[in-house]
Amino acid sequence: MVAMDEYVRESNRNRSSNPQTRSDQNEIIFEPDETRPETMVNRKVMKQEAEQLLGTLGERDAMILRLYFGFNGEITRSFEEIGRLLNLSRDS
Repeated sequence: MVAMDEYVRESNRNRSSNPQTRSDQNEIIFEPDETRPETMVNRKVMKQEAEQLLGTLGERDAMILRLYFGFNGEITRSFEEIGRLLNLSRDS
């Protein structure tokens, strides 16, 4: 059985290789303030705290949030995309 995170990574590889599927929402625009050291440290601390909190969730719930918010360099996904990817319905 393929782990859910492996399945998603493979899906991201396939999706990333097709530039037509990438959306403008995934482009990062850095404001001048974002390159300041304290801003970068704050961002790193927030990511670490988010990962700790995600660790308290079940695998599926954590995966859904990682996909939705694009953690770990993942492409952000809509709930519709996540549902298709993980074979979920609104009732799941």
